Amino acid sequence: MDAPLEIEDIDEGLTRGQKCKKWLKDNLLLLLTILGVGLGILMGFLMRMANLSQQNIDYFAFPGELFIRMLKCMILPLILCSIISALANLSQQNIDYFAFPGELFIRMLKCMILPLILCSIISALATLDAKTSGKLGGRAVAYYAGTTLIAVIIGIVLVVSIHPGKGDPSKIERAGSSRRVSAADSFLDLIRNMFPDNIMQACFQSYN
Repeated sequence: MDAPLEIEDIDEGLTRGQKCKKWLKDNLLLLLTILGVGLGILMGFLMRMANLSQQNIDYFAFPGELFIRMLKCMILPLILCSIISALANLSQQNIDYFAFPGELFIRMLKCMILPLILCSIISALATLDAKTSGKLGGRAVAYYAGTTLIAVIIGIVLVVSIHPGKGDPSKIERAGSSRRVSAADSFLDLIRNMFPDNIMQACFQSYN
């Protein structure tokens, strides 16, 4: 009987510097993201110590003002699309076409949630002193840890009690039919993917 073949390690023969360089190359996006968050927090503290004027604060608030203006600009088209969809006897495909701008708008909102939260946290920390920031951070960590523990306990209890997913898959009744994809649907899907609803997922997810 032949002995099993040994799989050679692909990193065998690389020096420590080459391994570090390879690791940095594979995790460059993650490192830059963490560095950006750290620099944002540091800039928040430094800007608090700089005692900026109202004019400089307005300059930093300009991107958020543009975002609010975009929200106001999209209100009327969304209302019109909702009225047309409710009154007209349209097919599902036409309804999807009318709903496409609103879907892009919702995706942009979801994409902006995380940056806005980070900016709000940095702005709030910049207005607090070190002692108050420490107390607030400790309470936030305790609240997060407590809610996470409660969620884990509830999840374990539910899994043990109701056993989700248990059963015979062959007894599941399947209904409906698949929709035929047209060239217009493919084009709209291409535009839809240009506005990810999760900015972190867009940074780390890759397609083969």
